[in-house]
Amino acid sequence: MPKEFTNCVKSGGKVVTKNLKNNKFIRICYDKNGNSFAGEVMKRKKKSKGFYKNNKVKKKVKQSKNLVDELQKLQEHWHDKFNMSKR
Repeated sequence: MPKEFTNCVKSGGKVVTKNLKNNKFIRICYDKNGNSFAGEVMKRKKKSKGFYKNNKVKKKVKQSKNLVDELQKLQEHWHDKFNMSKR
């Protein structure tokens, strides 16, 4: 980062992020006197598609485990009920 920008941030300036084209952005620091100091142009990191896919898969696995637990409880309930009615 440029020295002026860093000094502005350290002295309590207000930092604003401005979006640019092509998934880029720049941070600008405004000091208490109203002067502006630009930081470096940076590129945003994209989250991989696998990130969202993994979260969906984890949710589905958790839902499946919950369904299995519910089915086992129902199976035990009906098994107990069936055994009791034969006696």
